[in-house]
Amino acid sequence: MWSRFRIYFLIGLAMVFGMTVSQWAGKPAIAVQQEDPRTADLRDRLISGLKIRTTSERKFIEQVLQRVESNEIPQKLVDSAFLWVRSNKANHDYPFFYFERVLRIRGKRAGVAIPPFTYPTKSLKND
Repeated sequence: MWSRFRIYFLIGLAMVFGMTVSQWAGKPAIAVQQEDPRTADLRDRLISGLKIRTTSERKFIEQVLQRVESNEIPQKLVDSAFLWVRSNKANHDYPFFYFERVLRIRGKRAGVAIPPFTYPTKSLKND
């Protein structure tokens, strides 16, 4: 019982001490946060969030990014497809395929041309 009370007391004392020191320094204790959590680079978000593994997938993402930069594909369309995949298929091992399909469907509805992507296939022949 005393040890738990002692721990809580020390934590509270450390918090009060930290706030006091920050006041003496003339700077308020403010948590550092980004204004918008989606401010990360679009390329980094897509590559890491979609778990890009192959060169054909990376090439598709680069083509999409080029079209976003040239305003052929709205960034909101890419963001919405990415966020949908992350919220619905976040635990899936390979979310890229869902992203490509969702982006293609939403692009068709919006009248936006999405770059072609061919899924890699394994040969059944023993060469």
